[in-house]
Amino acid sequence: MTDWETAPAVTETPDIKLFGKWSTDDVQINDISLQDYIAVKEKYAKYLPHSAGRYAAKRFRKAQCPIVERLTNSMMMHGRNNGKKLMTVRIVKHAFEIIHLLTGENPLQVLVNAIINSGPREDSTRIGRAGTVRRQAVDVSPLRRVNQVIPQIPKNSQHSQLFSHFFLIFPHFFLIFFSFFPFFLIFFPFFLIFPDIFLHFFLIFFPIFPRFFPDFSSIIYHFS
Repeated sequence: MTDWETAPAVTETPDIKLFGKWSTDDVQINDISLQDYIAVKEKYAKYLPHSAGRYAAKRFRKAQCPIVERLTNSMMMHGRNNGKKLMTVRIVKHAFEIIHLLTGENPLQVLVNAIINSGPREDSTRIGRAGTVRRQAVDVSPLRRVNQVIPQIPKNSQHSQLFSHFFLIFPHFFLIFFSFFPFFLIFFPFFLIFPDIFLHFFLIFFPIFPRFFPDFSSIIYHFS
């Protein structure tokens, strides 16, 4: 009998890293109340945020869904984005790469910190019947804190990305609009303080703008 037949089989299980790069071993959840509701530790480690689990089949089971997959699923909201999970997985992967380049930290740790810092801790509820309703301050449960903040992360990122594109084409808006209506120059500081009002002003009262800027309508459609 040869040596290789008698030697015990020793195999090392490789660490499961998200996208083959990001380990969950060093991720810390500093808020003790959220440790059971942010599924990011070794038990929930995945290679991809695409497990196809049935996390909505039973109440509260979504707390066991990996937190990165919940973020990926929340990016598929609104009808035109439904079902495009491969696209959202790619977006999350690229976003994690950018986060690592900017911060030098594990993107999973950055995501966990964002959820902990952004989750609401207090809310209000309605007490009383119709006609005599008052608002009462209440604490927010840990699961609801996570549930509320996860959809807000992609929503706010899309909103900020819209206005980053808006400020790129803002000089063109400025030149055309104020060349036709120089009287509105007195409102220019107001438009700088509230750029969203300026944007909606053009969308409502100047539908001819996409003729001058063909990319304008596509930008609004993509990030709205």
